[in-house]
Amino acid sequence: MSEILKLNFRGTVIHVQKSSLIHHDGFSYLLAVSNQNPHLEPLFVDRDPKYFHKILDFVRDKEILLPESEVEINEICEEARHFNLHYLIFKCQQKVENMKLKNKFRHLNGSAEILETVGNSDKTIIIFYYTIELSRESVPIQVLEEFIHEYKHKYDIYFHKEEAIKWFSCKLISKTRVVNVLDANPKDIHFCLDEVRRILGTL
Repeated sequence: MSEILKLNFRGTVIHVQKSSLIHHDGFSYLLAVSNQNPHLEPLFVDRDPKYFHKILDFVRDKEILLPESEVEINEICEEARHFNLHYLIFKCQQKVENMKLKNKFRHLNGSAEILETVGNSDKTIIIFYYTIELSRESVPIQVLEEFIHEYKHKYDIYFHKEEAIKWFSCKLISKTRVVNVLDANPKDIHFCLDEVRRILGTL
């Protein structure tokens, strides 16, 4: 019995190792038909083949590199629903949520943009550096939103994703002074923000 499953996605034939699919219920029907009627291959699958390589990467490696396009992520999510890949559905939904949250906050990308922003601003700038995803599961987003609402009229507040830091930290930058605020675990961001408030009171 062949260990390779041949699937015809609207004219595009894709060869898949059966061992990659046997632990996923969404492929059980295709595997059963293939095993009982091997002469029927390639089996027709009425789906667009565009993202099936992403699906295969996920079922084989349990990891997936999702694109930065919300439209494409939602299309992958729809394919995941078709094949009952619940964890991939969750990953897609989480990625979209992270993107929406990231777009809510003003970001600076790279040291050159930070220097340019500092040079062109008459206000003290607050930059939050983070290495984790800005998701509601990992960061108390409401706390950050409340902080921004409280201080946005007096300070320019930005975010910068920085892999070199531990979790979450902050810099206060004025024309004459740079103040570093301690690294904080996501669960201790309240403490970090309290420290920022304390330092702002001394500027």
